Amino acid sequence: MEKTNILLVDDHPKNLVALEAILDSSEYHLVKATSGKEALRCLLNQDFAVILLDVRMPDLDGFETAALIKEREKSRRIPIIFLTAVDKTDPSIFKGYSIGAVDYMFKPLSPTILKSKVAVFVDLYKKQEEIIQLNQTLERRVAERTSMLEIANKKLEEVGVLKGEFFADISHELRTPLSVIRGEAEVTLRGKEKPVAEYKKALQYIILLTEQLNQLVSDLLFLARSESGDIRIDRRQVPLQEILTHVCREGETLAIKKEIKVALTHQDQDILVQGDAQRLKQLFLILVDNAIKYSNPGGDVRISLQRDEKCGRVVVSDDGIGVSEEALPYVFKRFYRAEKAGSMARGGAGLGLSIAKWIVEAHEGVISVSSVVGKGSTVTVALPLSEKTKS
Repeated sequence: MEKTNILLVDDHPKNLVALEAILDSSEYHLVKATSGKEALRCLLNQDFAVILLDVRMPDLDGFETAALIKEREKSRRIPIIFLTAVDKTDPSIFKGYSIGAVDYMFKPLSPTILKSKVAVFVDLYKKQEEIIQLNQTLERRVAERTSMLEIANKKLEEVGVLKGEFFADISHELRTPLSVIRGEAEVTLRGKEKPVAEYKKALQYIILLTEQLNQLVSDLLFLARSESGDIRIDRRQVPLQEILTHVCREGETLAIKKEIKVALTHQDQDILVQGDAQRLKQLFLILVDNAIKYSNPGGDVRISLQRDEKCGRVVVSDDGIGVSEEALPYVFKRFYRAEKAGSMARGGAGLGLSIAKWIVEAHEGVISVSSVVGKGSTVTVALPLSEKTKS
């Protein structure tokens, strides 16, 4: 237990010894000073619960010492008990009170009364210290909460901005194909009758645009559900090779029109991860579909599966148009497209990689992209291995 400091000031050492004997306690740390100057030096470095101050001392007497103590901001609130041998009716008694003394003790001292009075001031000091500590704790908590509220408010402002941008982007993404559908229909119906083949061509284009709209709405619903926590990740031991084999086959179908070759080029056997097979298949289909969209006709899309001590790594690479170094930090941002015109022509709304990133992070994995303009892109997904694969 921390001891409480009490300052004893008397120019006679024997009086200090007597005070020390009366106040001897395991709860007190008694500091002795034989002059007013020495007492003032003690007050520079220590805090005290109470000061017992002899009135009659050479050089600085008790009154002068008390006056200097009360001048300092740090010590002016320390209670002072004057110790004196003068008569209680002496006019100097009133001088002590005017300087700031809280009490007088007359010599010879009564040990019982002295101990009782000191105990009262020590108890008061402890309560004040507790209040100070409580105030400091409260101020610290208020500061922490204020900081948290400021951070939360900043995040809300950011969310508000992002929300506004998000709805603006949605509006744009929906309006563009709808406007094209309407324009295509109006142009086709305008004027004289047209050949059946021309109507058929217009309807096929409208169907293509509606399919893109349907995909956009599905992606938006997925992102909305992911943010609200409505999408459940059904974790089981999943063989990555089996998922990638299915993805490769579906990718070959998607690549037929552009005559792009999709191949599973390297595959380590028996790599199991703890995850949701449906979501992982969705993830890798997004990556393969992206690679196909941004590859030149006749190009190659390669899928490889490798492992290290902790992770299974799936790498999807292409030799397509690539992404500039400046654009790479933003590829996972919703609706972001480094080349909007090119992306729209390929039917992308800029949501695929946002969904892919969410699925990877929901599986406690990491996704990264590297790219060189004109040479292609490489997407790497690292997923934690299941305990069975580790062993």
